[in-house]
Amino acid sequence: MNQYMKKISIPLFLILHSLAAQMQQPDGAELQLAVNKLSVLGSVLYVAAHPDDENTALLSYFAKGRLYRTAYLSITRGEGGQNLIGSELGAELGVIRTQELLAARRIDGAEQYFTRAIDFGFSKSSDEALSFWNKDSVLKDVVRVIRKFRPDIIITRFSPTQGGHGHHLASAILAQEAFKISGDPNIFPEQLQYVRPWKAKRILFNHFRFGGTNSNQQNVPSLKIDVGEYNPLLGRSYTELAGISRTMHKSQGMGSAQRKGIAVNEFVVTDGSDAKNDIMDGIDIGWQAVKNGKQIGNLIATIQKNFRPSQPEKSVPSLIQLRKELLKQSDDVRCAEKVKEVESLIIASLGISTELTANDHSYTNGDSLFVTLSMINRSVLPVSVSSFSFPALSITATSPEELKTNQPLEKQFRKTVPYDLDVTQPYWLQEPAHNNLYSIAHQTDIGMAVKESPLTADIVLLIMNEPVMITLPLQFKWIDDIAGEMRRAVEIVPPVSVSVTKKSVMENRISHSLISVQVKSMTGNLSGIVRLNVPDGWESSAEQRFNFAVKDEEKIFQFYVRPDSAAASGTFTVEAVIDGRTYSRMVKRISYPHIPTLTLLERAEGKLLNLDLKKIGRTIGYIMGAGDEVPKALEQMGYTVSMISDEELQSGDLSKFDAIVAGIRAYNTRAQVRQSNARLMEYVERGGTYVVQYQVMERGQTDNIAPFPMEISRDRVTDETAAVSFVDARHPALNFPNRITEKDFEGWVQERGLYFPNKWDNRFTPILSFADPNEPSREGGLLVAKHGKGHYIFTGLAFFRQLPAGVEGAYRLFANLVSMGK
Repeated sequence: MNQYMKKISIPLFLILHSLAAQMQQPDGAELQLAVNKLSVLGSVLYVAAHPDDENTALLSYFAKGRLYRTAYLSITRGEGGQNLIGSELGAELGVIRTQELLAARRIDGAEQYFTRAIDFGFSKSSDEALSFWNKDSVLKDVVRVIRKFRPDIIITRFSPTQGGHGHHLASAILAQEAFKISGDPNIFPEQLQYVRPWKAKRILFNHFRFGGTNSNQQNVPSLKIDVGEYNPLLGRSYTELAGISRTMHKSQGMGSAQRKGIAVNEFVVTDGSDAKNDIMDGIDIGWQAVKNGKQIGNLIATIQKNFRPSQPEKSVPSLIQLRKELLKQSDDVRCAEKVKEVESLIIASLGISTELTANDHSYTNGDSLFVTLSMINRSVLPVSVSSFSFPALSITATSPEELKTNQPLEKQFRKTVPYDLDVTQPYWLQEPAHNNLYSIAHQTDIGMAVKESPLTADIVLLIMNEPVMITLPLQFKWIDDIAGEMRRAVEIVPPVSVSVTKKSVMENRISHSLISVQVKSMTGNLSGIVRLNVPDGWESSAEQRFNFAVKDEEKIFQFYVRPDSAAASGTFTVEAVIDGRTYSRMVKRISYPHIPTLTLLERAEGKLLNLDLKKIGRTIGYIMGAGDEVPKALEQMGYTVSMISDEELQSGDLSKFDAIVAGIRAYNTRAQVRQSNARLMEYVERGGTYVVQYQVMERGQTDNIAPFPMEISRDRVTDETAAVSFVDARHPALNFPNRITEKDFEGWVQERGLYFPNKWDNRFTPILSFADPNEPSREGGLLVAKHGKGHYIFTGLAFFRQLPAGVEGAYRLFANLVSMGK
């Protein structure tokens, strides 16, 4: 490879673009911003704990206004939160929120990094968070990101003492400590074969005003920046842009206003060199400090003076010359970054469009696929294709071809997917996690938001006889009748996907319990067997054969299981065996309009529950909210569950249900639930049982959702092992039809509950209490009120986590709640 040839991905610097048009060319304003950025070398790293913690207005201001290289380091991927748009939780939610952050960064112009830390749920102290994560491991990751990104300054969203959430405080502690040690080659020296030591000039705390809190109530002198400035090239202010960016956090319900006007941010230096006038005091953000910087700066000034957005190709010769000068100092990280920017600018200025497509979106090892490379040069300057290589498919083409002005050039290849090509899986999920940290095999992957797919090809273009390499991902392109041209990444999947329709299966004391297994062919002409592996003490029906002629064919297989008298609850797995090879994972696809279609592999397993559970009643109406899997658990208990539509809430016959259950955030997400609350109260008054799961406190949404006054708060108990106390041990909720004891609160996951009421009318009876360490007891987790002939029950207990996890005590307690009054 030519020593001056660098590898770039197209596009690298798009300012504003939608997901549906990821490959569109930047417009003239975007090109002008990119030209303006050539003279700026400043860099900023922003650090916080979760997706949505970042100050999107500030990121927009730095990236699009001051034109600094800007990045956000989120300590976690947000796996421990709730999901407002679907039922995905845990690792699946982390994958969604990763892509939501990347969607936000495509809008505000910043880059995105992570550590290996897993969001384990709300934490009330930094000590707990750092202990759960193994502080030194995460600190090592933060140091690595600093050494790789090499920021001039670091800014934290929170301080070690201000931020509320333990993860927030921990993010500031980690950033402060990493700032001190990242320049020391004796600390984490194993990183130095990949990155070099780096010490930022200073670290600052970005004061916040949210959640009713002003972090600078004492009016400590601070540096101030108005991030509400208007940018004519964007046609928006940075706060307007931030509203668009922040709205990408849809799984958290973060739709945001596009604010206009003055928006002052405050900053205080917490370590490093002092700053009196500006956060960048004493930092040379121009080319003066770079070797031959004066010559480079003069060349950039000439480009900026002569650049015309309506005729960008006229600046390409000067950009080619700038690239040559920068390549002479490729050992300087700042110059290397500018080479990427210049090459992207050259490609865009020439109107060059390149794409690599396949005839389907998924393949298995051994499949045949058809690859099409399409290119067009929409300028009059001479451009030719020097070579094309696709290492994963062993494709190489070295015959030079000219890209004639505005004439598409197309090359096609038919290849077989190699058997040694790994299946598609987010890199941080390829190995089992350990101690609240992802296990990542390759050190160079640590910190990355996502990893480049092996299904990428390299094209070398000769532009005015200078070689420039472009890396293209393989995509599937199709035309949707409504959305128009759409794209998604091509993926490698196992030949078969196996899954269970219900994660928890209860033992049926009258007959065998039934497990439904879905088998789906991911390629054509597939045959094999599917079987269950069950724990000791359980027996299952025999393996069954499957035969599929075509791809995407699927079939449900029924297996019967039964325990012996001594069998304990345990985990079962599903396996498919094809030609002696065993496959035990489901190909899970997650699709939402605001992010790319995501594919991940999950173990096909579930939990067999052998528990003594009684229930009363037969039919339950379920009001789905943000999305949860509680209805499946109710079906396992033996109930017939019907989803209640908006129309049924408005005018349907609710009396046919023995109990009605409102799903998590139902009142937050469905206006009709709020509008029909009076009908639901009538249902209770006439003898019905209505169980309302946790709702988020929102004025106008959760003010009057109960028959008597009750105020939902932000109180929660995060310690899933917190001891339970029975406030009213004789209450039917704890005694009928199942006798509830302390044992029923063993094995809970992540938390006891959240958004407990902290005030309620004396006609409510509190049933349970819990307390986090060094905090008062919380009695609002389960409240029961008699209303007319029926019962109203509000519970902030995290049944939406416990029931899918197969927690036996949660099943018994929930059965009591829906059986209330029967």
